Amino acid sequence: MKFNKKKSMKMVSLLSFFENLPVDKKDKSKKQVSEENKSSLLSQLPMNLSRQTMQNLCFADQVRFNGICKRWLYLDQYRKTPSASLPCFANVKKLRNGSLQCQFYESSNVNPFSVDKIDLRKFGIVADSLYCTCKYGWLFLSMIESSSSSSSSWCSITTSFLLYSSLTKNIMSLPTFVHSKNHHYSKFVQAFSTDPSSPDCVFFVLHYDFDIDPIITISTCHQGDKAWASREYERGDINYMCFGSTPIYLAGSFYFVSSVGEVASYNIALGEWKAVRNLLNGITHCNTGYEAFELNGDLGLIYFYDDEDLKKSNDSEKLGYIRMFDRSDKIWVGLDSLGDEALYVSSNTFVVSAAGEEARNNGLLPNKIYRPDETGCISVYTLENGYLTRFSTCSGSRNRESAINYRELAFWVEPRKCN
Repeated sequence: MKFNKKKSMKMVSLLSFFENLPVDKKDKSKKQVSEENKSSLLSQLPMNLSRQTMQNLCFADQVRFNGICKRWLYLDQYRKTPSASLPCFANVKKLRNGSLQCQFYESSNVNPFSVDKIDLRKFGIVADSLYCTCKYGWLFLSMIESSSSSSSSWCSITTSFLLYSSLTKNIMSLPTFVHSKNHHYSKFVQAFSTDPSSPDCVFFVLHYDFDIDPIITISTCHQGDKAWASREYERGDINYMCFGSTPIYLAGSFYFVSSVGEVASYNIALGEWKAVRNLLNGITHCNTGYEAFELNGDLGLIYFYDDEDLKKSNDSEKLGYIRMFDRSDKIWVGLDSLGDEALYVSSNTFVVSAAGEEARNNGLLPNKIYRPDETGCISVYTLENGYLTRFSTCSGSRNRESAINYRELAFWVEPRKCN
């Protein structure tokens, strides 16, 4: 249905009329209506009128409409289909039958619009643990299997890899990685350079255990390779315990950013591993509330203050900041505004254009940061003079926290189509 602005304005005017009706005309002392009575009056509107009102709103306003009163919550079945130009949210979990379940949600709906299952048994994969990153609509899935031998203290560890497209439902497999007996790596990070369907795409894994091993192993492969190519490097004088974000690919190199501002990079063509110990001003402790991202070809970092940071802060409204990395001078510089961009923050962090009529109709606002929290809400922030301030908190739809378990692998997925 095409959005009719005039009709929508009439409906909004009608709602305003009902909202301002007095509760009791005989009581002259009651000049204003309480919020509860306003909601009660609105809920008494005939359902066909309420439904017609909602159907003439854009999708973002339909979501807000549902939250005005309890009765209107049940009109969400009449919502328009949200635009594919908006990011969606996904979570992945391992089922008892050995399959993986991938659920995809619109950010304002309790019900997933797609539930996909991957039978790992078809690929001969047994997963003791699961890890996932996402980019370009592709899920990069790592399944780790460990087995011990009675004749040796060595625990054999293998990692199997699959890529799954949320758009085309295609599945791509990569060579299995067998861990070296010389190093007991307990952690790893993974990424890929470009769209995995491209023959130029490079798949990347860094293995490490910074508690006991001074060596890191970097492994790469391309589509069609039979095995991973691995190299070992000294980890260098850098606090890798603070590294927790997904690597970012820029101009032929993968970049790693820590919560204290340290940067490490791996140049694919040269096979060079470099580390830059450049700390952010005032940040001396590890914080998991940060993510790295790419903005117009540059490396960025968004940092959310934790309790320790907030205790030191003199301004309770400042909740974090965004910094951009100057690769020539190797320093972090402040960013005052995102302009017409919006930033979606999770383990997969990316920017989306918020310019244009379609973005406005979908409720996408420029210079805003959208981040899911542990309560099932999407927290929205504004970037003002380089600092994050609270804009609003939108739960999206009723009981959404019961549908998405943030302890599972959960992340944003890029829009299904570009604006």
